[in-house]
Amino acid sequence: MGILGASAAPSDAGREGSKRLFPLSIRTHLTLIAIILTMGPVVIFGLVQARRVRDREIRDASSRYQTMATSIAREIDFFVTDAADNLTLLVGAVAEMKNLHRKTLEAHVRRAIDTRTIDHITVMTPSARSIVNVTRGGRLPTGVDYSDRPFIRAIIATHRPQLAAPLVGRVSRRPEVFLSVPALDRRGTLRAILVAGLDMTELYKRHLSEPGTAEPLGRTLLLEPSGRAVAASDRTIGEVFASSTEVKIAPHVWESDPRLLAWTDDQGHRMVGASASLATWKWTVLRGIPEDDLRETMALPIRRLAYTALWLLLACLIVSPLVSRIMAQPIQALKHQARRLADGALGQQVTPAPSLPRELVDLSRSFNTMSAQLARNYREVSAVSVIAKSVSQSLDPHEILQGSLATIADVIPLDAAVIFLLEGEELRVAAHLGLSN
Repeated sequence: MGILGASAAPSDAGREGSKRLFPLSIRTHLTLIAIILTMGPVVIFGLVQARRVRDREIRDASSRYQTMATSIAREIDFFVTDAADNLTLLVGAVAEMKNLHRKTLEAHVRRAIDTRTIDHITVMTPSARSIVNVTRGGRLPTGVDYSDRPFIRAIIATHRPQLAAPLVGRVSRRPEVFLSVPALDRRGTLRAILVAGLDMTELYKRHLSEPGTAEPLGRTLLLEPSGRAVAASDRTIGEVFASSTEVKIAPHVWESDPRLLAWTDDQGHRMVGASASLATWKWTVLRGIPEDDLRETMALPIRRLAYTALWLLLACLIVSPLVSRIMAQPIQALKHQARRLADGALGQQVTPAPSLPRELVDLSRSFNTMSAQLARNYREVSAVSVIAKSVSQSLDPHEILQGSLATIADVIPLDAAVIFLLEGEELRVAAHLGLSN
């Protein structure tokens, strides 16, 4: 008993280990394998495609917004430079004048102001007191001291053109930016100061409103050197100037990708895009898109791919059980047949479907061969057992031989059979089957 117990324990342990290792049915295993083989490539492709989509969107956004920002900066720079050129021509005439006569100066100013860029021109003495102040529609008061303006003090100190920060004009009540140019004689002495008020409304209409409508999601900001927004493509000039003047915008590298800049505009919106500076003046153009919109643009194709993967998964969940059922059906039949063999039903055959894989058909045929062989061996063993039993129950040789012959005929199909005994030199029929006497 000890030996039997020792030999049975490993077998039980093996069966328990196999149950822990493969707790699911073969159909479940086939279904899981089909899902893994189907979804694995889809998931890998989705991850690679997501990276490509993100890289492409950021690369395109960086190139697109950099091109747009550079183009807008060039146009605005030309807008201001065109006004500066007109003032330069006027400065040449003023510098050649021996005396700054008001009527003569006003005549020159009238000719220079005939442009959409310049709204009005003021001519000042070197001490920053106005002597001529002409607008497109008339005159403004003169004799006003402008020496308190920072850009006027800067031009007196440096004798170089200055572009002032935009502000609302005292007289026009419109947002303006002031361009001041010094009039120097041949010795470099400051003869006069010319200040032109550039109409910011015209600047917005020409160079900011159209880029904003060309791409609804895109926005453009124009910053003065301090970082204050002075114009925006999605708002009017008045709305921009009505916002807080204390808000300073500082672009920085986007933390998600260094190819784009990020900033928070004066309304608190997170933006990403590119910047460009004016060639002549220290102003900056920011062109970009809301950060959430860019992330949504990058997520849209990825979301579509995820929906496709979900549909594939659902299709796989529907089709895989059907396929696994077809694959597992003959194996289940073999399992039930093996159970019937264990219960004593020998010789039964399994009929494989012709649509099964070749390996499963061969397995079914091998099992049928084994079942038939087991049945044949069982009948042979049964015959020997019956013969042995008849020998033990009777002492009549003829009866024993006749019974054994009948038992053999049950195992091996026979039409006739004869058992001969050798007595001396003669053969004598001891038993026969299927023969007449």
